[in-house]
Amino acid sequence: MDGNGGNHAAGRLIGYARVSTKRQTTEQQIEALEKAGCDPIYSEKMSGKRDDRPELAKALAEVGPGDTLVVWKIDRLGRDALQLLTTIKDLKDRGVVLRSLTDGLDSSTEIGEMVMGMLALIAKYEVGLKTERAEAKRALLRKRGGNLGGRPKRFDAEAAAAIRRAHSNGESIAGLARLHGACRQTIYRVLESA
Repeated sequence: MDGNGGNHAAGRLIGYARVSTKRQTTEQQIEALEKAGCDPIYSEKMSGKRDDRPELAKALAEVGPGDTLVVWKIDRLGRDALQLLTTIKDLKDRGVVLRSLTDGLDSSTEIGEMVMGMLALIAKYEVGLKTERAEAKRALLRKRGGNLGGRPKRFDAEAAAAIRRAHSNGESIAGLARLHGACRQTIYRVLESA
């Protein structure tokens, strides 16, 4: 057992650092990971929303049972709770401990387990909210007679000419979109194709 109540196996400490933009630097994170004893350390400059983070993939491939993946802050692993939870669950299933230096999170401790349980609830809530929002948007589009996805509405030459005339007579893009059951981008495309 370690000082936090966890039971770390004598494995390796592997670090992962990430910043979201080219203007930011990973220096502070790497310095903290080195101080924690991590070797190797993988780092990249890439948005957390992206699923194709090659250095994270390398770090995840590097860790094995008994190892610890160390991050400067838990949000370095992903932007939303579902993405974080998926990564954390994968690590736990593989016998890998996750430690976050600034958050004080350590998945081998009871408190770490509790935090992960809370993350699971947040992730479930987020998924529910996204589904609810998507359904509300679809219902609104159905009510307005809008496009529910797929290809944007196409207009024949006569309808496109009528849209252009109405716009030149002062009709707004939003008004034309409502009138023709199309999105604004489609109306802009019709106007640009003149």
